[in-house]
Amino acid sequence: MRHILIVFVLFSILFSAGCVKSSDTKINNEVNITQPTSITFVKASGTCTFSNAGFSCTPPEPKIYAVDDKVNLVVNVTNYQGQNVNIKKIFCTDLKPTEVDQNFGEDKIESLGNGDTKEFDVRCWKDKVNSDQILIAPGSEFAGYLYVWYLFDNDPKTSRYRLAPASITGIVREK
Repeated sequence: MRHILIVFVLFSILFSAGCVKSSDTKINNEVNITQPTSITFVKASGTCTFSNAGFSCTPPEPKIYAVDDKVNLVVNVTNYQGQNVNIKKIFCTDLKPTEVDQNFGEDKIESLGNGDTKEFDVRCWKDKVNSDQILIAPGSEFAGYLYVWYLFDNDPKTSRYRLAPASITGIVREK
C-alpha cells in the first residue's frame, strides 16, 4: 500500500508540474477517464559539483556564456571548510585534474570566510591562462572543470596550494 501511495504522489507532482499530459477517454459514452499520454523530463540547465565537501556551488547551476564563442563561467562558490580560506587561483578548463597544477589559473586573491559565498566570473582556457580560450558556440554543451587553489588562514604562506576541483556541465548561452 505504501508503494502505491508513493507512486500516486510522484505522479501527482509530475502532473501538476506539467511533465505529464493527459487526454480524456470515454468508456461506454458515460464515464470520462483521464490517462497519461506522455511524460516529459526537463534537463537541468547545468551542474557544478565539487569533489570535496569543503566547497559548494550555490546555487548548483553555473552560468556558462560565450562572447565571440569564447567560453566564460560565472559560479558562486561557498566555503564549508569550517575555517576561513584564501583563494589564490581559480581556473576553468576542460583539462582533467591530472593535467593541471597550481601554476595554472588566474590569480584571485580572495578571502572567503567559513559559510561565505563569492561569485567568480572566469574565462575557460584550453591550456594555461593566456593560451587560447575554449571556443564553443552558444547552444552547445560545455563539460569541464573549475579548479580552486586555496590556503587556510593558518597555512604557512609558502605552503603548496590546496586544490578543490569541481566538475561543470551546461549549455553555453549568449551573454
